[in-house]
Amino acid sequence: MTNNSLPKHEFTLIADDIRFEKGNKISLMGIYGEEIVVESLPAILLKLCFFTRISGGDGECQIKVSLKGPDGNDLFMSMKEQTLALKGGMANITNVVSPFQLPKEGKYTYSIFLNGMEFFSIVLTAQKGVIS
Repeated sequence: MTNNSLPKHEFTLIADDIRFEKGNKISLMGIYGEEIVVESLPAILLKLCFFTRISGGDGECQIKVSLKGPDGNDLFMSMKEQTLALKGGMANITNVVSPFQLPKEGKYTYSIFLNGMEFFSIVLTAQKGVIS
């Protein structure tokens, strides 16, 4: 796939759960902003879900994702690349990390790679705080 045919990143949402509903609907529960606040650390979340919408592009591309902790170590890396066939429309990339361990406060980076090159990344900050 050439650079001219790469898709465009539309958005990425991070949530507690992703549900695939009847009627081709997708529900996201417990959407996070830029921070995950927990009462104490280390913490374990039942799930952490990533939903990304891309659009455009043409042809096939290889997708791989990773999630790195504050120290730069991989907390999650897709074991093998997935092939995505792009036909100019929209596509969704979903990843669920379950359970998700937060060993300490800091910045966690979720990245999507297309054809071995970083396509998009988002930084999520984990911190200890009062949950109301």
